[in-house]
Amino acid sequence: MCPPTLTWTPVLRDDDLERARGEIAELSGQLLSLEARGNPGLSRGEAGFALLWTYLGLSEHTPRALDLGRTHLERAVDSLEAQAMLPGLYAGFIGVAWVQSHIERHLYRDSEVDICEEVDDALLEILQQNPWRHDYDLIRGLVGFGVYLLERYPRGRSRHGLELVLDRLIETSCRATGGVTWHTPARLLEPRQRLEYPDGFTSLGVAHGVAGVFPVLAGMISNGIGGERARSLFDDAFEWLLAQRLPDRSPASFANFAGDFAGAQPSRLAWCYGDAGIAAALYAAAQSAGHDKMRTTAIQVGLKAAVRDFRASGVMDTGLCHGSAGVAHIFNRLFHWTGDARFRDASRNWHMRTLDSKRPAGASAPYPMWDPTYEAGAGWRPEVGLLEGAGGVALAIQAATTDIEPQWDRFLLLSIPEPRPNPDSPKMQRRAAAPASPPDAKW
Repeated sequence: MCPPTLTWTPVLRDDDLERARGEIAELSGQLLSLEARGNPGLSRGEAGFALLWTYLGLSEHTPRALDLGRTHLERAVDSLEAQAMLPGLYAGFIGVAWVQSHIERHLYRDSEVDICEEVDDALLEILQQNPWRHDYDLIRGLVGFGVYLLERYPRGRSRHGLELVLDRLIETSCRATGGVTWHTPARLLEPRQRLEYPDGFTSLGVAHGVAGVFPVLAGMISNGIGGERARSLFDDAFEWLLAQRLPDRSPASFANFAGDFAGAQPSRLAWCYGDAGIAAALYAAAQSAGHDKMRTTAIQVGLKAAVRDFRASGVMDTGLCHGSAGVAHIFNRLFHWTGDARFRDASRNWHMRTLDSKRPAGASAPYPMWDPTYEAGAGWRPEVGLLEGAGGVALAIQAATTDIEPQWDRFLLLSIPEPRPNPDSPKMQRRAAAPASPPDAKW
C-alpha cells in the first residue's frame, strides 16, 4: 500500500517565498535575452525553453509565457524536418517529441492531431536492432526512450515500444553477484572517459547508470507491460544495487561506480550521480511499482543526503544536473512524497544557497556552470539551458513557489506518469462496446 503524497504547495515561506518569486520575475526577463537559438534539444535548446515557459505560464507568474512556450515548441518541431538528429532524449529528436507530448495539452487544448506518430515509427525501427550496441542510459539510450514512451502511453505504438525497450534492457543486462546490472563498455564513452576507464564502467547514478532503469521499469509494471519479465528484472537489479551500498560510516550511501572504481570515495551530492538522485529515482519507482523495501531504502538514502555537510557535498554550481537547484528540487520532491520535515528544511536551505549564488547584473549568465576545462572564464562557463544552466534553476525555483506540481521533472526520472488504461485491452474494448445506460437508470 503506497502512502499518500502531500498536495503540492510552495515549500518556501514568508520572506524566502517573496524573494524567490521576485527572482523568478527577474530571471524570466533575463532569459528572454539569453536564450540560444539553433539548438532544438531538451537539455540545452528550444524544446527545453518550451518546457520552461509553459510551466512559468501555468503558474501565472510570467506574462505571455504560454505564448513563448508555443513559439519555442514550434521552432523545435520545425527543426526535426530541417536537420538530422540523433534519437537521444536529452539532445536528440526523442527529447523534442517528449516535450511535445508533455505540454501540448496546455498549449493546444483542442488539438487532436498526433504529430508524434512518425517519431514512434522511427523509434520502433531503432529498437528493433538486435543485438543492441548502443547506450542503455537515460541521456542517450534505452531509459530515455522509455521516458518518452511512458509519456505517450497508451497513444500510438507506445505499448509496443515499451515492450521493445524491455527486450533490449533484458538483452543488455548482465548477471553479477547479488543480482542483475548494466555495464557501459568503453566504446560508448567519450574519448576522455575512455582514457580513465579503458574497460568501461558500471555506473550507479541516474543519468548514466543503473538507478535510472528503475523508474522506467516501474512505469511498465504499473501499466501491466512486460508481466513477470519486467518485475523480475526490477527486483533483481534492486538487489544488486543494494549490495553496492557503502558502509554506514561513509558520508554517502553510494559511490559513482561499482567494482574497482568504487573504492572508499563517496559520490558528490547531485542528481546525475550520487545519493540525492538515487534516492528520488528509487522513491518514484517504489511508489509506481508498489515496492516497500525500495521505498524504505530511498528514505534512508535521502535522509543521509539531507544532512550532508555542504563542504563535503561536492556541489560547485547551481544547475539541475549537479548543482544546488537540482539538490533543492529533489528534497522538495521527497518532502511532498513523505511529509518528512527534514526533507522540507533541506530543500529550503539548498534553495537559499542557490539564490545566494546568483551572479551580479551584467554577468554573461546569472547562474553559470562550473566546468574546469573551460579556460575562457576561469572554469565558469555561461549556460542558460535546462539541464545545467539558468533555465533549470528557474524551473526548480518555480516549483518551490507555486502549487503547480512540477511534472516536468519526469525527464529527470523524479516522477512517473500515473498508470493509464490501454484502450486496446479486452477489458477496455468490452467497456467501449457496452450500451450506454439510459438517463433514468437506477444504480
